[in-house]
Amino acid sequence: MSALDRYDEWAESLDRLLGPAVDDDPLVDVYDPETLAAIDEGRTRPHTSRWRGRAAAGAVVAGLVTGMREVFEPEGEAVVELQESTRRRPEAVTVHLAWGNPAASVAVVRRWLL
Repeated sequence: MSALDRYDEWAESLDRLLGPAVDDDPLVDVYDPETLAAIDEGRTRPHTSRWRGRAAAGAVVAGLVTGMREVFEPEGEAVVELQESTRRRPEAVTVHLAWGNPAASVAVVRRWLL
């Protein structure tokens, strides 16, 4: 079953539920026959259809390019470069141990760094 057959089947079931469409044109009450003839000529706006076509083509090309980029440039590991500062920041607490002489051991506490 093609999509067109499915659409026809859907339209028939809709007609059964809601009744057939009414062909009364509400514009007849508002416009004179000359204006209705001009409306019925049906001047389409080709710039709109061209714009939509270009937009759709652009979207397809953008999708293709993105997909090709993923194929040819697979994601690798992220490289993180860290630079260690040459200037050492003083620690909040520094302990200098004198092995064998506990009385000579010193602890320096910098309270402003805590």
